[in-house]
Amino acid sequence: MARGGYVETHPEVKVRKAQRGVDSLSKRPATATGSGIPVYHHKVFGDDQLVLTGDGRRIWNIPADMNLAVLTALAIAVTTVSSSGIVQVQLARIRGGSTVDMLSTRIQIDASEFTSYTAATAYVINTSNDDVATADRISVDVDAAGTNAKGLEVIATFTPA
Repeated sequence: MARGGYVETHPEVKVRKAQRGVDSLSKRPATATGSGIPVYHHKVFGDDQLVLTGDGRRIWNIPADMNLAVLTALAIAVTTVSSSGIVQVQLARIRGGSTVDMLSTRIQIDASEFTSYTAATAYVINTSNDDVATADRISVDVDAAGTNAKGLEVIATFTPA
């Protein structure tokens, strides 16, 4: 099941393990550096698909082994850069019919960039809405698509509470 440092949980979802031998979020990291914390990759649009705006462009469910985890890091990436304008994303947590934004400042990729790591405006996690529970759903809401950007991916890190 594991290939190249990833655990395949779904054809479009990969879980990269930061440390070998750690099988779930229920195991605490060995150090404060975050070792042992899985990183979840969700492909929102295929590599050849234009990024399009809209809420719920990808929705995934939180499994039992992530119960009480918190969102601690986030990145987004594209395979084809926007020639002008930003690509901007909000994550929303859906719990019991209520939806709340997980970011107080949305994450973005600047024009001519592949990732959010160097964005002019840094994202901010809303600490009032950063926790997840079993059966919560996470919605990827694309608020800006740039121009001709393709292949959007969300890379989310959840740390046990």
